[in-house]
Amino acid sequence: MTKIAVVHKVTWTRDEWLRLEALGEVSYTPSLPAGEEELLARMDGAQIVVSATIVPFTARVIEGSPALRLLSVMSTGYNNVDLSAARRCGVTVTNVPGYSAHSVAEHAWAMVLHLAKRLGQADAHVRRREFDWSAIEGLQIHGLTAGIIGTGHIGARSAAIAAGLGCRVLAFTQHPSAERAKALGVTFVDLSELLVRSDIILVHAALDAGTRGLLNRTAFQAMSRRPLLVNVARGEIVEMDALLEALESGQVRGVGLDVLWQEPP
Repeated sequence: MTKIAVVHKVTWTRDEWLRLEALGEVSYTPSLPAGEEELLARMDGAQIVVSATIVPFTARVIEGSPALRLLSVMSTGYNNVDLSAARRCGVTVTNVPGYSAHSVAEHAWAMVLHLAKRLGQADAHVRRREFDWSAIEGLQIHGLTAGIIGTGHIGARSAAIAAGLGCRVLAFTQHPSAERAKALGVTFVDLSELLVRSDIILVHAALDAGTRGLLNRTAFQAMSRRPLLVNVARGEIVEMDALLEALESGQVRGVGLDVLWQEPP
């Protein structure tokens, strides 16, 4: 019988569990593995492994699992998997393109609205029984320029939300085209132009060699409009020290992060 190891927490319905159990013998460990040895123990003898993106599948883990044939990552990103090792070992790696695109884009814009309208400060202000609106005045988003970095499923949905809120929408992608720009209702520009012109910058790109450290000190220094920055992609796309400096200097107005440089922190 096929052995299937679910090595991290998943939130499936009973019907979905039954569908998986119909394929073979399933073991489930919801906690985050403490390291490679614990992960290898969970995967021992499994032909199919299901996991979340937070679990790192290094070359040692993949090479140390000779029975493994399919690694199913339950997210859009798969930068946690050593793909070279998977190819060498004949392991097929699958992900979920477009996973939760609407929800992630909505979450990104919820953070934009939270920052722009200073909701955290406003809540604390009123709880102190103060009522001076001038102390908590926020930004009007209508009429601002939103810069979208990455125009996959999530970036495309984010661009639509931006347009719906009355923003001019710029976008940066590694593969721009006139047809894609028309379909999304955006203007494709170089990253340097996006950084200069945007009042709001949203990061929706995948993490790869071309995007790691994409927003570095040079990039922050180019941000002339004190933008709000929201990153719901991968932490390593933004250089941490450069971001902290930009916040402290006021080069960026505010930051919303759904991802960190080390997860869990």
